[in-house]
Amino acid sequence: MPSKFANGCPTCGYAVGNGHKIDAPSQKETKASRRSKKALLNAINSRNPAAARSKTADGSLPVWSFFAIVGILVLFVCCAMKYLEIS
Repeated sequence: MPSKFANGCPTCGYAVGNGHKIDAPSQKETKASRRSKKALLNAINSRNPAAARSKTADGSLPVWSFFAIVGILVLFVCCAMKYLEIS
């Protein structure tokens, strides 16, 4: 019982034993126009309007987190200075 994949993939010729590749129909790659890119982004944003209006839609941290990090850093430095004075 011979396998139909004995000589590789019948569509693309992958793993053909004799090194010959069967030509698969090629698809023409086209570059998306600026208009089509904008239309795609508008369609995505219309599905999720909260993310489109969000100030952190680019993935950056909210402003309050910077204040929290600086506050923790100042607290850490103050504690370290207090500890070094005691020693």
